[in-house]
Amino acid sequence: MKTRCDVREFASCTGCGACRAVCAFDALRMVYDAEGFAYPRIDGDRCTDCGACRAACPVDQTEAAPWLLSYAARNTNEDVRGASSSGGVFTLFAEAVLGRGGIVFGAALFLEEDGPALRHVGVENATGLVALRGSKYLQSDLGDVFCEAKAALDAGREVLFSGTPCQVAGLYAVLKGPQANLLTVDLVCHGVPSPLVFSKYVRHLEAQHGQRVRALSFRDKRRGWKDFCLAATFADGSEHVAGQTEDMFMVAFLRNFCLRPSCHVCPFAGEKRQADLSLADLWGAHRLMPGKDDDRGLSLVLANSQGGKQALEAVQGQLWLEPVEADAFIRENPSILHPTQGHPRRAAFMRHLQKRGFNGLEKYFLPPGLLRRAANKVLRIPGGVLRRVKRHLCKH
Repeated sequence: MKTRCDVREFASCTGCGACRAVCAFDALRMVYDAEGFAYPRIDGDRCTDCGACRAACPVDQTEAAPWLLSYAARNTNEDVRGASSSGGVFTLFAEAVLGRGGIVFGAALFLEEDGPALRHVGVENATGLVALRGSKYLQSDLGDVFCEAKAALDAGREVLFSGTPCQVAGLYAVLKGPQANLLTVDLVCHGVPSPLVFSKYVRHLEAQHGQRVRALSFRDKRRGWKDFCLAATFADGSEHVAGQTEDMFMVAFLRNFCLRPSCHVCPFAGEKRQADLSLADLWGAHRLMPGKDDDRGLSLVLANSQGGKQALEAVQGQLWLEPVEADAFIRENPSILHPTQGHPRRAAFMRHLQKRGFNGLEKYFLPPGLLRRAANKVLRIPGGVLRRVKRHLCKH
């Protein structure tokens, strides 16, 4: 069997699927490894070794320009901002494209019988847009979206594509560059967790509560924007609500236990952005602009191209905007310039997960709390001292 265009062995593979999308012979499919990440596999009976898949890989095609403008922003519609992960800015760009008869592609979470799945889908109305709003902390399945976006552009329709920087780069690789009717929006990416890890997490919650999860928000704001929670709603209406330092999945994500290997060597994390627009939380807003931070969410918006700048100007009547200096916001969000470092215990975490799921993870991988730190200090007291303390207590 031919294997020359099988890139699974390379740690830099992002799983974007551009190689599969350009194959004229349907010789590539995406398969999942033991950690739950998708990689391309070749069908040797179909492959003609034309090299199209290798040429389409965006990993070595990272030419891009530094951003032109940087802003703090929030949607003036407070309902939209409250339902969004940060400032509700993405919705405005999407509504503008939909209003002109275009189509918007983004990631939607599906909670199905056989497990949760995050898939890129195309929507053509405001009702469908609701599913694309908000952060989802796992890698999405792009399916045939690159081909669908190309077909829409070829038909003269306007397209907005949102995704991670590597996914935007994959789309550009398939289209052979930016297109006149295409607006791309990426996010400042911390890295993408494994869908398998998330599926095991949801099953763990369901086993604990004896109910199916019917809805889930990765960025619930009931405690505020900065102290956001993961909130899962079960079939009987009960909830699991835990903060980012309490919930085991969020801890695994934020401490880099379960990110895709390529995230730690990502060529798309840097000053030169892939998309027309980049969106992020404006972390540090309470210091950068304390009078504007009401803890309901502020976005950082980077306009990286003339097309992005024009898209921003077109919706500025529905935005509060204020320029921010790069040095200030980069200090608070290093993922803008640098890939996320892997956790030294990542391999141990994944082995535990594959054997036992989320059972017992807190004991071995959660940051030590106050009680655990106190217990550890007690355990470090010499035995002789403990015996003397015990005798003293017994006398009294």
